[in-house]
Amino acid sequence: MSDFLTTYNLTRARFDGAVTPLNAEQLNFKLHADALSIGQMARHVAGVEVWCCAQLTGSELSGDLALLAK
Repeated sequence: MSDFLTTYNLTRARFDGAVTPLNAEQLNFKLHADALSIGQMARHVAGVEVWCCAQLTGSELSGDLALLAK
């Protein structure tokens, strides 16, 4: 499990470091009209993370976390 946590922490830090400094215009950028924006992609990644953690721990999601995981 230690290798998993090390890898998770490294990749999460890289993800946060790439997304956090972006301004609203950058977060709303789309490569083309049918693509997700960078912000929407970041929200998707966060939702997958929340959903996976809930599945692994058998937790019931509610409120904002349930909406994010959808």
